[in-house]
Amino acid sequence: MIKWTIQGTHTGQFQYIAPTGKKVSSTGIGIYTLKDGKINATQVLTDRLGFLQELGVLPADLSTLVNKQAAH
Repeated sequence: MIKWTIQGTHTGQFQYIAPTGKKVSSTGIGIYTLKDGKINATQVLTDRLGFLQELGVLPADLSTLVNKQAAH
């Protein structure tokens, strides 16, 4: 298992998200299964929700999304 934290400034296009200039930090873990001394399976988990909230793509309070949908 490995755990990481990345930090940086969003200065380039990321998937469909135009550069925001915001500083971001994101954490994740990788879980590796070994067999005969070799990696035979991996699982990667990241905090994508927190990352998108830091970029401002999603609000910190997700209940505002539900309230907007209910109003329509």
